[in-house]
Amino acid sequence: MLALDSPRWSKLGHAYGCAADDTSAPTGWSAATGFHGYQDIPNVISCLRRLEVAPQRLPSSDWQPWDTLVSSLCHQGTIYPASFAAVPHIIDIGLRAAARQEIDVGFFLLPTLIEQSRLEGEHPETDTDILSDYTAAVLRLHDLAHAVRGHSWPADYVAIVGAAITVAKGHLQLSKLLLECSEEKRVSELFKWIYEH
Repeated sequence: MLALDSPRWSKLGHAYGCAADDTSAPTGWSAATGFHGYQDIPNVISCLRRLEVAPQRLPSSDWQPWDTLVSSLCHQGTIYPASFAAVPHIIDIGLRAAARQEIDVGFFLLPTLIEQSRLEGEHPETDTDILSDYTAAVLRLHDLAHAVRGHSWPADYVAIVGAAITVAKGHLQLSKLLLECSEEKRVSELFKWIYEH
């Protein structure tokens, strides 16, 4: 696992720049004015350190640092070298935190989204050791699921943990289906469609 203080982070890109640098990104775009409303994006290392301090479940209205990590590391399905370097940290932090408290679903969701993108053909050029650590970390999603077995599991949490386990075994389509089922409305729509056809 790439140490958080390694200078190599400065060479790992993500959606908005370099993983070791704070940056900014537009919050909107229009044909008349182009990009507008820039927001500050903290660097990936700061976000990972924040997870270590606050791994608990967060309300969707304030889902930081997860919003930043998802946007930076799996932007609209595109993944980056920094994505592969961050996942081992995310899973490691989740495993350590799960022994003490309930952890946020982001510990499952972000690695799942990144692995789904990889299985769909996204292969950013990445150093062999980082990719090897990433691959080993994805297999540890099973350990993470086991670590949260005594926690409360609302329906969305169940679907996302299931998606994580299935994508770790290489079952891309089943994993994507389970993620779709993380929203109760989508489950109802799916059953309605099945029964009508």
